[in-house]
Amino acid sequence: MTTRINTTSTGTPQATGFPQSPQTARHPLYYREGGDLFILISHIIFRLHSADFPRSFFEAFNDNQPLGPTIDTWPGVGGCSEFKKAIIIPLTDATPEQFAKIAWVLHNPLYDDWSAATLEDWFDIVRLADKWGFTNIKAMALRRIHPRAQGEIPDLLERLCKYESYKLPDDIIQELYIELCTRDEGLSDDELDRLDNLPRGKMGRQVQRGREAFYKARAENGGRDLVDSRKKAIIVGALGLASRQPSTTSAGSQSTSSTASNSSGSTTTTNTSPTANATQNGKPSRETSSTTQTGGGSTSDLKESASNNAQGGNRGGNGGQGRGGSTLATRNQSGVKLPMSTIISGIISLNLIYFWKLL
Repeated sequence: MTTRINTTSTGTPQATGFPQSPQTARHPLYYREGGDLFILISHIIFRLHSADFPRSFFEAFNDNQPLGPTIDTWPGVGGCSEFKKAIIIPLTDATPEQFAKIAWVLHNPLYDDWSAATLEDWFDIVRLADKWGFTNIKAMALRRIHPRAQGEIPDLLERLCKYESYKLPDDIIQELYIELCTRDEGLSDDELDRLDNLPRGKMGRQVQRGREAFYKARAENGGRDLVDSRKKAIIVGALGLASRQPSTTSAGSQSTSSTASNSSGSTTTTNTSPTANATQNGKPSRETSSTTQTGGGSTSDLKESASNNAQGGNRGGNGGQGRGGSTLATRNQSGVKLPMSTIISGIISLNLIYFWKLL
């Protein structure tokens, strides 16, 4: 016998001090004693713990106003005597049965056993988790949706439409578009109509273009199949998926930004570390290293430049010593890590120059 999530919305209310209303009923499972968060959907009252909900959930029901300084001023949070503070969720956002699935994830008595949820349950969970900012719950739901959907929804286009309607991540949806564009079977009129009715927009013509671009590239490749990276680039570019929903990881992958200005023979380069946008203890931390080199020298290769400065010091007497020494000191102060061999060579060169002057 398969266990299912219990999302029952009716039942005998428990005897509590919470004021009763003939128009409302407490959820039999998720009206929990000691909870400080009250949520009303249709005529069903949920009572849960505010600590289990992200800040973004409360912001969604705060009439576009900033949240108060303390949690007891946030929407829905209050004691038993504050029934009027309950968050009212419209049925267009979630039904009591759908919201109970989120509550089930928060209060699953089996902890690591999620087998009670059907594929449709996980689709409801991922939609609400994405809507209200339950980041970890969304990630968990996605891990369970994709493997099960491949077996339970064998029709490729039906699975694609389902993913699009629930706004699953682009990297998952792109896999289905690539499979659709590279299959041997063409698109029927019914499939083109379904693609044109997707929330993303009319995709029938784009998919046709993607198929044409793929088969053209394969023909130019002598009829041999393309490598996955090229196949993805051709199809994603033809469909315009990258421009519609840019990847959220692409912005974080950019770890270095450089600004160079050339004026009066001087060059300044500023490197920002990958932790430039990180936040520690509520304060943004920024690590920046700057290298300044006079005399019109290039800053593209610090190692080669440092070696040249050491050799120039050996050849140039006092002037070379000053130029090489100041450059080396400037770089050490700026936090640039020089190779040990370069540092040792510089020290030996300076010592030789010193003893040469004594002689």
